Amino acid sequence: MCVSPTYEGRVLTRTAGRRACLALAGATVLLAGLAVGGRPVPADESSAGFAAQFYSFVPAPTKLKTPSIGTPELWASEREKAHKAYSSGDFDAARQHLEQSAEEGDLIASWYLGNMYRLGQGVDVDNATALAHYETVAEAFAPDEPDRQVFNIMVDSLVRVADYYRLGDPDAGIEQQGRRAFDIYKVASTYGHPAAQYALGLMYFNGTGVTRNREQGVRWLILAARKRYPLAEAKLGDMYWTGDYVRKDRVRGLMWYMLAQESVRPEENPEIVDRFDMLMGDADTTVRTAAESMASTWSAKFPVPK
Repeated sequence: MCVSPTYEGRVLTRTAGRRACLALAGATVLLAGLAVGGRPVPADESSAGFAAQFYSFVPAPTKLKTPSIGTPELWASEREKAHKAYSSGDFDAARQHLEQSAEEGDLIASWYLGNMYRLGQGVDVDNATALAHYETVAEAFAPDEPDRQVFNIMVDSLVRVADYYRLGDPDAGIEQQGRRAFDIYKVASTYGHPAAQYALGLMYFNGTGVTRNREQGVRWLILAARKRYPLAEAKLGDMYWTGDYVRKDRVRGLMWYMLAQESVRPEENPEIVDRFDMLMGDADTTVRTAAESMASTWSAKFPVPK
């Protein structure tokens, strides 16, 4: 019998629980595929493009589509005002418009608010409020959601919720719940979200919320790295540079950092840039040349998503 995932006793999706069960079943199949020796099995190669757009929040310059439920006229108007205010740097006005739209049930507005409170854009960082907004979207998750943009923010919200459960935040009253985070990441990873794949890699590697299995951890990290997720690339780089679990290989370690340097947004993960500079300084010419050749080959096969 399949039971729909819950957050604090609430059902993950307001729609039929059976659909969430199907998503979990898909995640189980994916995990089984990874357990078989040989090449890691990607979740859905075709989803790499959309997933890469959601590994961290980037204000969308595109027009936001209006879902076909609720009061779309109000949503469209308020979200358009919010977008204009946000683009001009008036975060306070953007927040007010988004809150009005979110109160009417606009999931996209709730997702934007989650990001604003998480990043402290126009407000103090407030992880409890951010989590509440992300949960609003995550609880509406439905694998058969017809609006692709709404579906994308649903999947991304699953990852955000899982991040809070994996890491916890005592100051915000968020309890660390590794197993719950692991289960939610499995759902999101089914749809190719690289941040979910990266988190599963860390959890397997460290034994957080799941039995430690470093082979599985490396395979999940590689899946995320194939989507050019910089944190996964950097983690693999550190592993090879220091010989943590894998055979020490400074060329391969530097290669991964070259790739991470290429795909990272420096303003979001400056530590990757700093670490890259340090490794480049420690590597001799032979190592750098070999790493550049390997990185070029990998980047040609798995380019940074546009």
